[in-house]
Amino acid sequence: MIKITIEQLKYFLAVEKYKNFSVASYELCISQSSLSKQIKALENELDTILFDRTTRNITLTDTGKEFLIYAKNSIKSYDNIIHIIKNKKI
Repeated sequence: MIKITIEQLKYFLAVEKYKNFSVASYELCISQSSLSKQIKALENELDTILFDRTTRNITLTDTGKEFLIYAKNSIKSYDNIIHIIKNKKI
């Protein structure tokens, strides 16, 4: 069974947004090495590479582009669930 955390999805989205591990880690308030380890763990869990990494650029692979759609939808659904539950009046 594949296990992906909400944090890993958020980390993936941040790296995709900034195209830079250092900037993404700063925005997420985690170390760059922790972010890199979480992205690598996500890729290992999915048994695929999500980012093409060079010394100057970070770009999504074709699989990463497809995963981006699902990651965005998953985070949106997660945020909606949290909002609904927190605002539910009983």
